[in-house]
Amino acid sequence: MQDGDQTKERAGTGWGWMLAFGILAILLGLVLLWAPTFTALAAASFVGAVIAVLGVAGIVMGVKAARPWRRWTDIGLGVLAVIVGVYTWLFPLSGSISIAFLLGVWLVLRGIVELLTLFRTRDDRGRVLLAAAGALDLVLGVLLLANFPFPAVAYLGIFVAVSFIMGGVSLVIAATGLRREQVV
Repeated sequence: MQDGDQTKERAGTGWGWMLAFGILAILLGLVLLWAPTFTALAAASFVGAVIAVLGVAGIVMGVKAARPWRRWTDIGLGVLAVIVGVYTWLFPLSGSISIAFLLGVWLVLRGIVELLTLFRTRDDRGRVLLAAAGALDLVLGVLLLANFPFPAVAYLGIFVAVSFIMGGVSLVIAATGLRREQVV
């Protein structure tokens, strides 16, 4: 058997699972899109749980650290992460509001920087893309901040839902490409 045949054989075995996961992600994204505020709250709870687990890992790293200053830094930051994570997990609305605000500020600042960078860019195609990205970031950031706090939380849910849908679409496209390779 040649290397190309082995590659086609391996590619052919996983395309069905990839297609199934893609369809599942699209369906989940559509369900999440139906209830964007719930989606944002669920995402905030999940992020809170992850932050708390990372905080525990930071504490463990601190206990095992060789240098005293590193030990107390890791332990302190780990304890802070556990507190923030547990709080966000228990009170996801507060976490969602904080995330929406910080994301809005970040998008506005990023949009301004991208638009200011236009003055230093010489490539015409690059300038057009930079202008479009900067304007989009600025508009999205202003939209989040202008609708703060509760519609902004729903927008976060919409972002998560669209991310699931787009991820599912790319999995479906990749799976059909693998299927075509198997047939050829």
